[in-house]
Amino acid sequence: MAQQIELPNLPIEKWLSPKEVAGHFGLSAFSAYRWVNEGMIPDHFVRYCGTWRMRLHPDVVSYLQKKFHELRTV
Repeated sequence: MAQQIELPNLPIEKWLSPKEVAGHFGLSAFSAYRWVNEGMIPDHFVRYCGTWRMRLHPDVVSYLQKKFHELRTV
């Protein structure tokens, strides 16, 4: 089981949309939704606002950068 990272407490208004997160990597919002559904983005980075709307903690960008770097160096 992966260790849960302690995230700074931020109001939900400061969290990012899937489009903003995927945009950091030059991809579409669909990529961020897929990363969540496939478990690449751990649940503690995700908050659901209603049935369809999702927000992602800003620290997820640096988490994904590290993860992608690890995948490239394997």
